[in-house]
Amino acid sequence: MITYIETGKRPPTLNTLLKLCTAMGIDPSVLFPQNSILSKDEAKKTIINLIEMYL
Repeated sequence: MITYIETGKRPPTLNTLLKLCTAMGIDPSVLFPQNSILSKDEAKKTIINLIEMYL
């Protein structure tokens, strides 16, 4: 599933995001910073970087 998300073939469901956060031991709010407004591409890169960092 991570490969599909990374390549943009499938968007992650909320359930998938929650499972990834649980596996990485992070709070889901980490994926959605409120202090900055990110473009879709920037948000995608941020999520992928977080996944790579915690796996």
